[in-house]
Amino acid sequence: MARAGFRRVLLLAAILSASGCSRTRPGAPAARATPPLLDASSARAALEKRAEAASKNPAAPGVATERCPLLLAPDYGAPVAGTLEEGTAVEVVLVEPGFYGIRAGGPELAFVPARSIRLEPGPLEATPVPRPRREILPQIIPLTPVPGDPGPPSTAAPPVSPPATPSPAR
Repeated sequence: MARAGFRRVLLLAAILSASGCSRTRPGAPAARATPPLLDASSARAALEKRAEAASKNPAAPGVATERCPLLLAPDYGAPVAGTLEEGTAVEVVLVEPGFYGIRAGGPELAFVPARSIRLEPGPLEATPVPRPRREILPQIIPLTPVPGDPGPPSTAAPPVSPPATPSPAR
């Protein structure tokens, strides 16, 4: 019986050594390369560049449906620039996932949660659509006769006169 236990230990040691595992403590992990942090001036320049590009976009009118924070980036962890009160009219110039970019007093850009803004329909541009050359236009025929109206044009066959009877022979 002791031999069977010894064989199991030898087998387990062989498996561990073949797989490269050991009971020793692993070494220190390799140092990770971290991206360089942005300094404040480059971050400010990036925000100004984004606000300038967004200011060229056409604005869509909207109304705040609830009190919400004005954020400096489209992220709930971004710094808060102020608060937007319920019923305030806004101009939406940028759409981000879950956020709208709005004009915040001049060329500056602020972000609000999209659920807090109701977009209002803008004016519809009526552009004439060219009609096809060979279009058949339907004719509307009323079901009830209107007094003074000659009525629909008749499509029935013209009345047939009775057949002529031969005159009696003299």
